Amino acid sequence: MTTRNDKYLDRILRLGQGKADTQGTNNKAFVDPNSEYPRKNNHNQSSINQSARGGGGHQLSVGGSVAGISLDLGPNTETYYSKADIRETAAGHVIELNDTPAGERVLIKHKTGAGIELRPDGTVLVVSTKNKVEVCHGSNEVIVEGEATLTYKGNLTLNVTGDYNVNCRDYNVHARGSKTEQVDNNSKTSVFGNYGNSVSGNFIQSIAGNTTNLTLGTQSLVTKGDLVVATEGSQEIVSKGPSIFTSEEQINMSSPDINIVATDIAVAGNRGTIGGGTTVHYGSSFHGNLKGTADHAITAGSLGGGGGISIFNSVGGLLVDGSGSGSGSGSITHTATANPTEGMTNSYLTVSDRGIRKIHIDVDDYLKNQLLLRNYSVEEVRAKMRDKNNRDFSEWTAYQIASGVLNANYANNVPSSYGSIVLTNQPQERRGLNSIGQVEPLAIVQKYKSSQLKVNFNILPELKFKTNMSGIITQNTLINHDISMGKFVGFDDHGEFNKLINADKQQIAKNYFIITELMKLVSNTNHYPTELENHSLIVVEGYYSPEKFGIGSPNNIKTEVLTTNSTLDLRSKGRAVVLELRDQKGNVDKEATFQLAKIWSDAGTFDKLTLDYDTYNPNGELNTQIILEVPNITSFTNIKFARSVQTLFNNNVQSNDALVEIEL
Repeated sequence: MTTRNDKYLDRILRLGQGKADTQGTNNKAFVDPNSEYPRKNNHNQSSINQSARGGGGHQLSVGGSVAGISLDLGPNTETYYSKADIRETAAGHVIELNDTPAGERVLIKHKTGAGIELRPDGTVLVVSTKNKVEVCHGSNEVIVEGEATLTYKGNLTLNVTGDYNVNCRDYNVHARGSKTEQVDNNSKTSVFGNYGNSVSGNFIQSIAGNTTNLTLGTQSLVTKGDLVVATEGSQEIVSKGPSIFTSEEQINMSSPDINIVATDIAVAGNRGTIGGGTTVHYGSSFHGNLKGTADHAITAGSLGGGGGISIFNSVGGLLVDGSGSGSGSGSITHTATANPTEGMTNSYLTVSDRGIRKIHIDVDDYLKNQLLLRNYSVEEVRAKMRDKNNRDFSEWTAYQIASGVLNANYANNVPSSYGSIVLTNQPQERRGLNSIGQVEPLAIVQKYKSSQLKVNFNILPELKFKTNMSGIITQNTLINHDISMGKFVGFDDHGEFNKLINADKQQIAKNYFIITELMKLVSNTNHYPTELENHSLIVVEGYYSPEKFGIGSPNNIKTEVLTTNSTLDLRSKGRAVVLELRDQKGNVDKEATFQLAKIWSDAGTFDKLTLDYDTYNPNGELNTQIILEVPNITSFTNIKFARSVQTLFNNNVQSNDALVEIEL
């Protein structure tokens, strides 16, 4: 029979006493073969769990929140000794049953920070630092008495095999890109109120069957451009009331057969032609000059002794016998309707209610420009202000101020005060990126001082992610652990990203991969605590596409032209992103953002890192963000980074070689 001691002796013979004692199980009791214990945090302390002694409770790796949402997680009450049963394993798993007054809670925590906590007020907190899977083999009912918010920082797919029913008050949808609906059967919309559509581009309807529009009120069709109505079949335009058909230039009507019939008809003009060919005129009287053969008649009905013109009335009665016999029962009356003189005709056309209607539609394109211009949020205005062309377009900035999404003092280039300053233009004490010694991966905070700044790096993606970035790129394409392209696309792309050729998408994916490696230094999904584990790192500006119809105001609109190598230009190439660091109340943490900028400046895997401050919010509040720029990645080996660092305030440079903390 082989015992553990036999294996130990065998290892001594093969490896030697020292290596056997440090790599395997020692043959002596109460011996720590790998010198793992006590842990660094427990040096010179009691063996009773620190949390049970009131030294600070265990926390789940919650991270931060998002804008407008507070997690409302207050600090834990200090644990009373003997009031808590806390079990912590060597790996770091924790089970806590706490009876401390005002701090009663139940905690089950995995070493990665994942777990479940039942908090003193009855709040249930569930955290997953990797994937979360829920399987329900029966019904699933969710009842929320208060408010609810769902925030997905990537893509979301909802599959329902049965019916999908929504019953709500107001229903609002904002698609920052395109919206596609496919209905495989009938579709019906009932609106018990007003209904409106605003389309900035083209509007196309294709209908294979019949179309019926029933309007029980007034219907107006107003077109500034041309209006073309074409039908291959018959057309009917009928009206119970008066119909008016006018044109300021010309009306052309043509057909092999035209019939105009009225009980009272008036055809008048200052000049022109009526008739031709074998056209026959019927009427009780004629006023004007007869031209042609009648010019030679001495009297009506005689031409050289007979054989002249016979004139009939509208019912065929002979008025003048042109045969020369002098017969004819009728007589000519010269009683006229109003003589359509040139003055009367002009007055009819220009003054009367039946005259030519003057058409003027959106003369200065004000209404059209209103449709072409989007209503921006404060965040969208902040993004566009990064380009000098936009900042210098005074009509655009004035319109945003008037719209309440830009502070009138946006041009202020001098902050009220400064805080800490960190120089980055020379080697300094830096943070290592690899675990060192007998500590958990928190060793990433261990510092060293290099002789010079490193500028060339090898950053190799795992094979599966490298394969993904070489294939067909969609917003669902994973480029790193738990990070898809959807995390960077959909902010200001207006749906244009999907129109890019795949080669361009592949290039953008490679660029984003480098940025995700920096993001992993902060993310609370890397399975190990970080200095910023109670914060959320949020991509607030990713891929960018210029405005489709331009920018400006309703009075003046122009094409958005990006300045070469500006932040917006680099965003359109996937070479720049803008990030925010938010705390558990959903607020931007300015101090933590400054610390993050220092951490990233130590890492150095960027072309430019910008600590960006602004007071663009209408209330003048100071906002803090970090802009990361990377080179165009053609290879994941020997990547050269420029490692430039700057600080901006309202897009005005405060330093080109230092991180400067700005305060108000």
